[in-house]
Amino acid sequence: MWQGELADHWEPCHPFLRATSTLATWTFASIGASTCEVVEHDDGTLVAVDRLRGETFEVDRNDLVVYRLDVNALFTHLMNLIGGRTRFDAAMQNDSVRRIGQLPARLGAKTLHFSVRIDDASLLAAATELSGKQTIVLMVPTLRGCNCDIDAIADRFQVIITAADELFVATSNGITFDTAEISSLRFRLGLGEDSQVNYFRVVGQTREIQFNGKRISLPDSIGLWYLAEFLSRPHKTLDPVELEQARTGITARSSNSGTGERLDDETKRDYEAELIELREDIAEAERFNDPGRLEQLQTEFQKIADELTKSKGRDGQSRITTDAGKSRRNVRQQMQRDINKKIAPQHPELANHLLKAFKRSWMCYQPDEDAGWES
Repeated sequence: MWQGELADHWEPCHPFLRATSTLATWTFASIGASTCEVVEHDDGTLVAVDRLRGETFEVDRNDLVVYRLDVNALFTHLMNLIGGRTRFDAAMQNDSVRRIGQLPARLGAKTLHFSVRIDDASLLAAATELSGKQTIVLMVPTLRGCNCDIDAIADRFQVIITAADELFVATSNGITFDTAEISSLRFRLGLGEDSQVNYFRVVGQTREIQFNGKRISLPDSIGLWYLAEFLSRPHKTLDPVELEQARTGITARSSNSGTGERLDDETKRDYEAELIELREDIAEAERFNDPGRLEQLQTEFQKIADELTKSKGRDGQSRITTDAGKSRRNVRQQMQRDINKKIAPQHPELANHLLKAFKRSWMCYQPDEDAGWES
């Protein structure tokens, strides 16, 4: 991305581009193509680091221009924020337009393209080339000062034009997405408003949560991180050791290393209650001649029964736990604490839904009805 390509739109794009400093190489108008790494201090002063010459010197923000922006790295980062998938392998006749990938399901999994040129003629040319049976989203750095009729382009070519500096916003913690703009984009794509979508998203250091039309914001935490993992994979039993490793990056010592009782009393009581409920469900599946559900329930029953059996030795005494048992307890306690102390006071309906869905096993999110959680 060159300053010349953005022309008069360069200044409005500066806040967005400065938030991508780790993805860009910076230079200064006064020294041409000399590339430097720019560090911004807490007091707002900027220091340039010229690693080739081993020099550092203060610079003014107005002297900075982007010499090269790594578009692949930038859009991989942006797509990860909204849960989309990157794909850069589609060649275009128009060399200023390139395919980025697929937007997430809540945005219709539409194909996303990016154009650095935002003058009327370039946008019209891009829309003409991209037009087809499937709606395409064309992202541009900004639409400020653009006189092109984007609604007319959408009607004629089925190309929805959106601005990166509106969909994504720069904060002190980097880049995050604007939920209102996501909702607006859904509406423009004919998917309706975003108000009824259930989501459990990270925005900066906050969890934006919406369930059955009610939205809450909570400081992100360990328990909420675990909950997000389970909600993204309903009806799938997750390994607690792998969950802890994914969150911390620390590998457990060994599945056989002893750390205390295999199952604590609370977990045993939970398991025993689950077995009682499962017996009732199994009997119901047998009455209604439902072999698929019966097999699933019997498998789940045997898994819990085996875990209880393994927790005691031949003498009836509790066995020493493994890292799996300790991890299971840690994950369960973190999630229980956050559901009861953070979610319940602000959203009792969601807390009740989660407690019911985890009633059989804290290692498997099993809602009675699919909540359709989106990232």
